[in-house]
Amino acid sequence: MAKKTNEVRRSNFFKECVGELRKVTWPTGDDVWASVKVVIVLTVITSIILGAFDSGFTALYSLLMK
Repeated sequence: MAKKTNEVRRSNFFKECVGELRKVTWPTGDDVWASVKVVIVLTVITSIILGAFDSGFTALYSLLMK
């Protein structure tokens, strides 16, 4: 009896998941590409800033260790 109940719960779970996924408003291709561009630009900017800090701290460390 418990095995049957678990199977019913599992099938209901997957049916409900599919039902919920049909309600989702998926982004358009243009929205996705706009988000990708923002992520790439921010990643480049962040890497430049971190590279500048790294160079600065390396130079400062070299000066202090002379």
